[in-house]
Amino acid sequence: MRFPVQALLAAVLSLLVVVSAGASLAQATAEAHAGRGTEKRTKVVLTKRATQPYENSGYSFFFASRDPKVHRNYVDLLYGNCGLLHFNAYGGSRNRVASLGDVEYASVHAVPDHGWFKTSVRPRKGQVYVFDGGLPTPDGIEKYAVKFVITDLDSKSLTIEWTPLGEMPRAPGRTTRMGDAGAAGLCGMPPHGEE
Repeated sequence: MRFPVQALLAAVLSLLVVVSAGASLAQATAEAHAGRGTEKRTKVVLTKRATQPYENSGYSFFFASRDPKVHRNYVDLLYGNCGLLHFNAYGGSRNRVASLGDVEYASVHAVPDHGWFKTSVRPRKGQVYVFDGGLPTPDGIEKYAVKFVITDLDSKSLTIEWTPLGEMPRAPGRTTRMGDAGAAGLCGMPPHGEE
């Protein structure tokens, strides 16, 4: 028994449409599941400060850099020789950090209304924090917030992973921002309290 060519082509075409639709649905479902709970994180290792220059002890979320030539001492985090994580390392900064404790990183979506420290916090492995601050520019303060978690901590370094909470402002060019900030002094030796 012979099938007409048109009927055979129609059957093959129908089968291809069904397979294609199923593949598209499977891909869309996979993409939706992949987006849940997965956020792009930036990993940074900070070494405990041992000298006057920051070297790898300071980090700027705004510039996404530890390089002093890039951040020019406008750092958001400074791992001090005292063992504390400082977040107001230059004059005029009004940054703050909230310690959220041992919460699920993916569950943090906004700046909290409690748990704020004003100058420094004792880092704890596994703890989630929110940084809320800004960078002075000739046009005003560029505000931003990020969440970060300490993934590793030893006597000489700490590792964080961070994600912006909302849009990060565009970094100004070197000629459109203020001059270099001076380096903060070395911390007093422990005991040195967090605030």
